[in-house]
Amino acid sequence: MRRRRGKPAVKQLFIAFLTFLCLPALTQEKLMRAAVLKDFPPLYHLDESGQPEGMAIDILSSICYSIGYKTSYVLVNNWGEALEALRSGKADIIPGIGHEAEREAEFLFSQTHMETVPVTIFVRSETTNIQGLEGLAGQRVAVLRDSVAWSMLKTNKEILLSQYEDTDPAILALLSGKVDAFVCPKPMLLKKLSELGLSNRFKIVGEPLVELKRGYLMRKTDHVFLSSIIDPALDKLLNSRAYRDIYQKWYGDPEPYFTVGRVLIFSGAGFLALLLIFLLLFSLTISRKNRALTHILLSRKKTEEELRESEERYRTIMENAPVGITIAVGPHMSLRFYNSMFLKMFGYGEQELPKLSITDLHPAEDIGFHIQNLERTMQGLVGLAPASRCIRKDGSVFYCDIVAASMLINGEQGGVGFFLDVSERERAREELRQNEKLAAIGQLAGGIAHDFNNQLTGILGYAEMLQGLLPLDSREQKMANGIISSVQRSAALTRQLLAFARKGKFEEKDIDLHRLVQEVISLASHSIDKRISLEADLRAQKPCVKGDAGQLQNALLNLVLNARDAMENGGRIFIETKMEAIEAQRIQEEALTLNPGTYISLCVSDTGCGMAPEILAHAFEPFFTTKELGKGTGMGLAAVYGTVTNHRGAVTIESSVGIGTVIKIYLPTKDGCIESQEEPLVPINLDEKPGKDRLVLIVDDEELIRNVGSDMLGELGYRVHQAKDGYQAIEYFLEHADEVHAVILDIIMPGLSGQDVFRRLREIRQGLRVIVSSGYSLDGQVQAVMDSGGKAFLHKPFLFSELKAALEECEKPDEERGY
Repeated sequence: MRRRRGKPAVKQLFIAFLTFLCLPALTQEKLMRAAVLKDFPPLYHLDESGQPEGMAIDILSSICYSIGYKTSYVLVNNWGEALEALRSGKADIIPGIGHEAEREAEFLFSQTHMETVPVTIFVRSETTNIQGLEGLAGQRVAVLRDSVAWSMLKTNKEILLSQYEDTDPAILALLSGKVDAFVCPKPMLLKKLSELGLSNRFKIVGEPLVELKRGYLMRKTDHVFLSSIIDPALDKLLNSRAYRDIYQKWYGDPEPYFTVGRVLIFSGAGFLALLLIFLLLFSLTISRKNRALTHILLSRKKTEEELRESEERYRTIMENAPVGITIAVGPHMSLRFYNSMFLKMFGYGEQELPKLSITDLHPAEDIGFHIQNLERTMQGLVGLAPASRCIRKDGSVFYCDIVAASMLINGEQGGVGFFLDVSERERAREELRQNEKLAAIGQLAGGIAHDFNNQLTGILGYAEMLQGLLPLDSREQKMANGIISSVQRSAALTRQLLAFARKGKFEEKDIDLHRLVQEVISLASHSIDKRISLEADLRAQKPCVKGDAGQLQNALLNLVLNARDAMENGGRIFIETKMEAIEAQRIQEEALTLNPGTYISLCVSDTGCGMAPEILAHAFEPFFTTKELGKGTGMGLAAVYGTVTNHRGAVTIESSVGIGTVIKIYLPTKDGCIESQEEPLVPINLDEKPGKDRLVLIVDDEELIRNVGSDMLGELGYRVHQAKDGYQAIEYFLEHADEVHAVILDIIMPGLSGQDVFRRLREIRQGLRVIVSSGYSLDGQVQAVMDSGGKAFLHKPFLFSELKAALEECEKPDEERGY
């Protein structure tokens, strides 16, 4: 009997022992890991302690509570990271994600949808060129990273997509014009814009691109758990008061609770049921109001904190913006807000700006335009004022691109303005305009000088021959001498024009700039008023430059004489040389036409009357002068400009009325100078007839040049054949190639250029003696012909002696010629 009673006791003890061992496992809660975005309100958001909250969080928590699961969260930045967390097994579920084809191909969505929201196009309120999906072609469109909008639009190559991590930078990009549209879920952005007070700045255009269904996403291996547990729990929650409270908490606009079905059910109840329901509802109402009041207080506190954070966030953005920003309010557009960049741009302190209005920021003559621009802004249009003049506190003027838009500030009409300093751009643009104008004037001056040189060549040649035929000291010879002197003065004027056009005669030789300065000082000292002191400080370590000594001497003399004319009551002219290393930044800032490197600077300064800005702007233009009629040609500074640029240098000018003028010339230097000695010109003896009846072919499109050249050559004993263009020259040369002793070839001709004619003649006969004739410099086509075998260069207008010297140069071997 004891054994029978003992067996059940042992069995019961054994069962109790097993239950004790398994109890922790039976009572342990299961864990659901959810991948949630850090900032995607109202679905997800991080509270002050960094914990996730939001509508999707509350719904998941309710579901997990109902099925006995605890929740933990994996924080990600965007939907792509959320999918990767689910894919790698770091997360078990993604709550509130939108249905999309690529996602459904890899994962499994819940059959029950948490909510359905439209995905729409948001644009700025003033935008008119985007009315729907078709209008996005060619536009810059913002989307959230790895969102449904991104998946829908990325295949359209005509749309320029920009992805953003969250809504704040995307809203700012749309507000500032960096993008033209923002495609995202409608209720989410409307709530965000309402919180920021920017609802009136944006609008929705076109039909929704899609009605996005939000649900729960899991791996396909979890399909049984999803369909049998998650879907029923979610469906049950959506039909409960708990879902309505969650929706109201995050959207503020609850869905209807009393449906038609519920009303029909309630209407069938009896008087007792109605009474009981009435008492129950009364009790619930009181309880709900208490909860709602508590919720309102908590929500208000939360909203105030969010508003403070939002204000702090936008204040940080505004203060660090690279443009000046100000907000003006009221009929007089008084300044109420300004960021640090705006204060820096205009030079005011924070206490000074509230006393000013928009009109105090611009010159008086521009106020009318800015008032009209403000009126356009008040009508809801975007006010644009590119390259507007603005005035700093110290009175200095600078340029800004201004964009303005209207906005309401505490019920008052106002506007926000964005100021971008573009002074450097406008300065560079003005420099470009000046350079283009000088280039156009130079082209015109060069053309005029070229044609005029042709006429002077004929006049000078005939006058010189006429002089040789007249008796010495006769009245007629003096007249001929007067003609020659007038032609030479005219030729000097054309040389100045050609120097400005950078086409003047240019002989490159080594020049000691210090010696040249001393020569100019010695030359100018005889024509300077004793009340003017002329001083020099020559400190450059490398004074040697490569160029034309005559042109550089003439340029420096022009500067000294201009300085003298600016000091009628005496003063000081100071010439200084020194070495300067010029970097790329300085070249850009001062708009110098130089390459980075070391240059010698030649500075001529005076204490004269100076020039006003409107005169300074025309200083280098030919024929522009402020001197009285007959006292100046206006070619001095123009010739200086041409000479310096022709020597691969740059020239700058600074001047102030009543203070004086400073002109700086920058020239490239070289190590050491080897100065050449000029051979004295031997007088022509016409009795020698050095031509010896040899044939010379003259090729020139100007008949006067051909005729005077023929007559001169005839005096020297040459036979001459004339060709008015390259075609005639080649045709004649093909028949008489062996007879032609030399060719005098003009470079600038219509049809075939002199360079083309030279190339063709040399193909017919190698070693042909060709004298290049031109009023332009030894550069460009002229230099190309000389480098290809030209024997001598004859600069128009030329003297009889110069023609004879050029023909003699042709007879020299190549190693003895100076070209």
